[in-house]
Amino acid sequence: GRRRVNVLVILASIFIILLVLGMPIAFTMGIACLGTVVYSQMPLNMLITRMFSATDSFSLMAVPFFILAGELMNEADLTDRILNLARALVGFLRGGLAIVNILASVLFAGLSGSATADTAALGSLEIPMVKDGYSKEFSVAVTVASSTIGPIIPPSVMLVMYAVIASVNITKILIAGIVPGILMALAMSVAVYFISLKRGYGTAGTFSLKNIG
Repeated sequence: GRRRVNVLVILASIFIILLVLGMPIAFTMGIACLGTVVYSQMPLNMLITRMFSATDSFSLMAVPFFILAGELMNEADLTDRILNLARALVGFLRGGLAIVNILASVLFAGLSGSATADTAALGSLEIPMVKDGYSKEFSVAVTVASSTIGPIIPPSVMLVMYAVIASVNITKILIAGIVPGILMALAMSVAVYFISLKRGYGTAGTFSLKNIG
């Protein structure tokens, strides 16, 4: 029992010290675990074996493939087409550009599965929103809030990781994210519509089947 307490103290101490010194969290965790293994006199080859076995999962292959698909679609300018489609679908509504931002997040969620990638790809929408009369704070808030839809609507890197760790069926958990993601988008769009109505934000064009085509 005492030895176990010492191991936990060493693990926590190394982690906190390196974290305070500003070392990246990934390296901090790795060095703290390595220090604990050395103190416990465990064979180092066991550490390598456990690291490999933790990532040796067929299900985890989905993560790099999701990221690769997102990068390929981004390089093929698909993000611009997504924005154009979103603008054609909902740009005519009150607060059109803000709702375009939300709908684009929904569509882009199917490419990246990442909130960070969503924000990075669609962050350029903030500029036309500000130029069109939207406040900078509102534009940033809409972009950041809508990006949280990314990890919920499949494919989702976060849900895949959760399913692997919790031993849950990946297909079922990915499908389960569709409805909550759509409901989030609808709730945000309604909120944006009424805020835009109150503040007098305009529309981003007129509805046209030709533009949608």
